Amino acid sequence: MLSIAVSAVQSQEFSQRLKLTANNISQAISENLRWYDLPVGAMYISGKYLAPESDDRIKLGLSNVDLHIQKELGFAGKTKPDNLNRDIIPQSILLTRVLYNAAYDLFSKNTDGIENHRHSFLFYKSLVYTYTLTEFVKNWTYRQRPDSSDTKSFFSGHSSTSFAAASFLFLEFNDYLNEKMPERTLPKFAAKFVSFSILYGWASFVAYSRLKDNKHYLSDVLIGALAGTAISNIVYYSYITNKNKALSINLGMVNNSPSLSFLISF
Repeated sequence: MLSIAVSAVQSQEFSQRLKLTANNISQAISENLRWYDLPVGAMYISGKYLAPESDDRIKLGLSNVDLHIQKELGFAGKTKPDNLNRDIIPQSILLTRVLYNAAYDLFSKNTDGIENHRHSFLFYKSLVYTYTLTEFVKNWTYRQRPDSSDTKSFFSGHSSTSFAAASFLFLEFNDYLNEKMPERTLPKFAAKFVSFSILYGWASFVAYSRLKDNKHYLSDVLIGALAGTAISNIVYYSYITNKNKALSINLGMVNNSPSLSFLISF
């Protein structure tokens, strides 16, 4: 009888934890949904971007730098692990986060459940917006790939997705270290430097592999990297308040010419 009573209590507690976890996830998502997420989500799910016919798409030329770099680097081969679908690693990171947060809610006395799920949802949001923007531009512009496989070379989806994931994760880790280690110390600097090197090193390799695999030109991967980085920064700082920005992107004018600058803080 005692074991039955204990099992009943445990079952009831688990049921309550399960309900709490579902509530945390639901609240985290609802608090960070905006009206403009609906059309973006619809495009993302449907894969329809109201693209014009091929003849009406914006035709993009190539610079001498694009042609020179591609002549030097490109070849009709494959660079591991670029054979992987561009979404596999970011989506795997997302799935791991979701499962970990859910398990943490279920089996621990976690008091930050909503905030953890909120970060996971915002990470997913940055990936969705990056993917949607990438596909929208691909469908509205016309540039033949270096290997002539299609006319959706601009801009690189592998580059935009990998830099979006790397940027968001680095911003999170940067904030975590600033919270746990307020003072500027050598270990804190080293941890930030290592995380920056690993995350952006991975993203840069993915972008580089697209040149080596003869799938994109230099401008394709650079604009893709900029787009992914910018979207993650916009999403992160639009929803998560933090004064210590790890990476900021500034657009402006210098001597009547447009300028673009990056500031990385360690």
